[in-house]
Amino acid sequence: MRAFVGWLVSWLGSFRELGAAILSVSVIILTALVLWNTVDLISKPPQTYMVGTEILTYSPFDRAKDILNIVLPLFSAVLAYWLGVKSESLRRQ
Repeated sequence: MRAFVGWLVSWLGSFRELGAAILSVSVIILTALVLWNTVDLISKPPQTYMVGTEILTYSPFDRAKDILNIVLPLFSAVLAYWLGVKSESLRRQ
């Protein structure tokens, strides 16, 4: 494990980039899970509940879509960060 961490740090260059890589991987995994959940909930019908004299409707797909609207900008920020890092390293060469 220590050899792997040493190789990873030497490949990334610094602990700051290692932290960015770990955060990036976690955001990518989160995006994939939310996207999978959203696709899974497309076929679920809305549910209605009677609360007192009011009827409330809950749509699982709408809730999943709302969460996806939060997670996708995070994913695009991760992509923009790593494209910026790559272009900066190419410019330095």
